[in-house]
Amino acid sequence: MRQLLVAVLLPIAVPGCASRPSVDDGSPAVSAAPVIRSFPANGVKRLILRASAATQAEINYIPGAAEIEVSGRPSGGAKGYHPSDPNWRETPAAEWGLDFEGKQYGDVLVVSTKYEIHYIHHHYVFTELQIRVPAGVEVMREARHLSGEGAAELDPPKK
Repeated sequence: MRQLLVAVLLPIAVPGCASRPSVDDGSPAVSAAPVIRSFPANGVKRLILRASAATQAEINYIPGAAEIEVSGRPSGGAKGYHPSDPNWRETPAAEWGLDFEGKQYGDVLVVSTKYEIHYIHHHYVFTELQIRVPAGVEVMREARHLSGEGAAELDPPKK
């Protein structure tokens, strides 16, 4: 009888416990505001986006646009990292410094993510990538292999 009362009364006595699932699928929480960067489109015929999730980036062609816009939502963290320093706190994805950098090579603009990393327990990436380009600009998406480095990959395009 006591087990029945606990099973019936506990959800009533502790509101919210029964309504919140405690499932943790290990995926990073997405709560940061998007990072948006614009680059001049003058003379650009091809855009190369280098990002860990580049192949999933949504492309929007905007007739007459004067700029190329790249955006993404910072995501990730250091889940599972247990340092010896008791004062250490995980850096939220919004504060990690994820960004985009670009470099133009003639009529090709290379845009790369900056500070995307995957190193042991640390995983900081962009999700919800979006590209807005003028109509007629060719877009190539190159997936980055992440490490602990995080520097932008602005090498010239491969021929």
